[in-house]
Formats: sequence, C-alpha cells, structure tokens
Amino acid sequence: MWLELEKALRDGTGLEQVLPQLQALSAFADDLDARIDADGVGGVRGALELHRRLADLLRGVSDADLARILAAIDHVAAALAVVQRDVERIRRLKAALGI
Repeated sequence: MWLELEKALRDGTGLEQVLPQLQALSAFADDLDARIDADGVGGVRGALELHRRLADLLRGVSDADLARILAAIDHVAAALAVVQRDVERIRRLKAALGI
C-alpha cells in the first residue's frame, strides 16, 4: 500500500488516481485480518507469530531425528506385521480344529 503511494508521489500521479486502489487494498487487508481473527488466530499478526513459533519449533527437529523416528516406525511396523501373520495363523488353526 505504501509502495503504491510512494510510486504515485514519485511519478507525479495524482493522489485521486491512486486513492481507490489504496482503499481497495486497505479493505482487503482489513477483511483478511478479520477472517483470520475469526478463526481464533488473532488476525494477521497472530498468524505471523504462529508461523514464527512453528518455524522455531521445526528448526529444533533435525533431519537425523526425523530419520531415526522413521526407522523406528519401520521397525514397529515390521514387528506388527509379524504379529499379524502369527494371529492369522492362530485363527486358521482354530478354524481347522473347529475351535
């Protein structure tokens, strides 16, 4: 918004020509702020603060940490697959024995 005003002043464009654009931009910014505020984020400022906090949090999680977590999940998934196979064998055995 301020860039448009500065450009108009620099180029000699009349303020009356730029004013409708500035008013539309201001109305859009106000509407956006109200919508974000209605979602409980605290408007644009709250969204920016939330972004900063999330970015800070994610910077603390290294790629090595993520790789270790994924490896642990793969290990647990493989163990659960073995358990699933064994339970299925027990179910088939029970069915074969009529139990």
